[in-house]
Amino acid sequence: LSVTMSIIVLLSSPLSFSQVNESLVDHVIGYAGNLLELQPHQTLYDLYCGYGPFSLCLAGKVRRVVGVELSAESVESAIANARRLRIANARLIRGEVTAQLIQSIMKNASSADAILLDPPRGGTAEGVIEGIAARRVGRALHIFCNVDLLPSEIARWIENGYAPAKVVPFDMFPGTPALEIMVLLEST
Repeated sequence: LSVTMSIIVLLSSPLSFSQVNESLVDHVIGYAGNLLELQPHQTLYDLYCGYGPFSLCLAGKVRRVVGVELSAESVESAIANARRLRIANARLIRGEVTAQLIQSIMKNASSADAILLDPPRGGTAEGVIEGIAARRVGRALHIFCNVDLLPSEIARWIENGYAPAKVVPFDMFPGTPALEIMVLLEST
């Protein structure tokens, strides 16, 4: 499978998750970058990065990207895409997104950095949002593909000192009741 992001073509294993509505992927990635207001001095943490659409397409806007994904096939595709596209500022890690992993990879995070989370339908594990919030990054973009989880996960952000600043829906699945919803959160 290949997905075109403006002039970037990303290849992925057939075993990797990919959005089926390719006509909106470019727009979603661009919108995410704009909401996060990415700057050249920042590190972007991309949790649940898949084969690298956000990580690799936004890498040119930041000093460094750290992407984490559980699927071995997806991480292998992301690493191959980074090499093929000569993107040297992306570190792509295979691992389960847990509170312990957050503590490890974000130990040097600062308020100037940004985080993007695009978890699977089951949402984030216990301690993930809390671990991110403890690092006090300035902006976090949480993408929901399961709208039913939005109230409980946003409540966790609020309990940990973040407030929703903007909510943007994307109809990635036309003809179904499902929506992708981006929620920009800012440290209070």
